[in-house]
Amino acid sequence: MKLSRSIRFATLLLATPFLGSCNINVFSPFDHATSDVQLVSAARAAFDRGDLSTAQDLYQKISDNDQDIRNSESAFLILAQQGATMANLIEFVGNGAGGTALTKFAEHLVSGSGETKRLAIYSAFSKFSSIQDTNLQNFVKFATSLALSAEILAESADSDGVLRKKDIVTDPSTCKAAVPSAACSHPSGNNLQDSHGSDIATTAPSGTNPNIDQLYYSIQTAYASLNALGANGSFGKTSSNFSTATNLSGQGYPSITTPTLELFRANLVDPTGLNLGE
Repeated sequence: MKLSRSIRFATLLLATPFLGSCNINVFSPFDHATSDVQLVSAARAAFDRGDLSTAQDLYQKISDNDQDIRNSESAFLILAQQGATMANLIEFVGNGAGGTALTKFAEHLVSGSGETKRLAIYSAFSKFSSIQDTNLQNFVKFATSLALSAEILAESADSDGVLRKKDIVTDPSTCKAAVPSAACSHPSGNNLQDSHGSDIATTAPSGTNPNIDQLYYSIQTAYASLNALGANGSFGKTSSNFSTATNLSGQGYPSITTPTLELFRANLVDPTGLNLGE
């Protein structure tokens, strides 16, 4: 995916009703690059022609004077290296920016999914903390945590590359009416573990298999980032859907207990919740 298209899309996206009427341009810091302008130009050109290794080397040479450019574009470079391109984000919005769209995003990442890809995407996510511009920081945080959510789900998809509801709960057809019950529990052989994990804001989502808290915090972070950007329109619907799926306050989540854990899995596949899986 060409970086120039990525920038043009993200700039347009964040200046339209998708994210409010205040004409936010999260890439505005890019317009003021001075000391590292040649490195930035060369890095973008390398990304444009698909030479991601050269682009990565060039971005690493950009000084702290233009750290927002270095960190944000490096984050998108890492996503592209892992198959989570800006094209996926465009498709996500085009598919309605909800659970069905996140399912499709996850299916794009099935090939090669696992701890290595998960931690690589997390390294892109971690760059948000070094970005000074608030709007740009939140956009990077949203895109990378969304990609992390998709990768975690990709690890549970069937061998044919399709993520189905039965990959998330034992019996999707009866789960909604039966919460809490075994119908909403961890399916046999599913990679999304019930074990407790830490917030991705402070702890890398490591482990041979991801756990359900890592998914919870990834979705929650994407939701919080959209809120910080004042999301409405298609992205606003995402914000609402993600909120529904993760709004378990007062029920003990994210500590792993029953029936709360089963309720969260149910919310993930419920058509009135996030509606993940085919």
